[in-house]
Amino acid sequence: MTEKLTRVERLILRNQYAILEALESEYSNKEFLLALDNGYTKEIEEFLDSSVSEELPISVCTEVWSILDMFRALNNSYDRLEDKTDISVKEIQFEGFDANNDSHYGYMNYVLSDRGRYDESMPMNSHCQATLPMYRRMLSVWESFDKPVNLNSEQIKSIIGVKFVAV
Repeated sequence: MTEKLTRVERLILRNQYAILEALESEYSNKEFLLALDNGYTKEIEEFLDSSVSEELPISVCTEVWSILDMFRALNNSYDRLEDKTDISVKEIQFEGFDANNDSHYGYMNYVLSDRGRYDESMPMNSHCQATLPMYRRMLSVWESFDKPVNLNSEQIKSIIGVKFVAV
């Protein structure tokens, strides 16, 4: 952690942890409370670094929602198609994000598991760094159609057609 807490911020945190301690909460932490009381910067930084993640940029959050919306549109539209020639179910399935290398994975997991949205999609680790660039190509095509929720066969083929384009 590179920034230093102000005395007011430290006092606010200290009071919050004192309340948790008084309530005998599972989130109380006597060692952290003592470090806050005494201004032990090293321990405060270690605790904050280990317990509070950096904020995820809104652009990543928005992109995850857009990708999930696109796959919902693809799947619902596919289900309504009478002629599914040249389109396989596998081509329109959401593959997830790479949990090891992509910040989108954690947010996707939050949206799907913790918030219970997009119940047709399961949180998955794609184990592949190529999924995000592929989704971005697909999004570009979907957005060029003004993000319709009811796609026709040709629109679906156009969207999935860019999945395997070399960049």
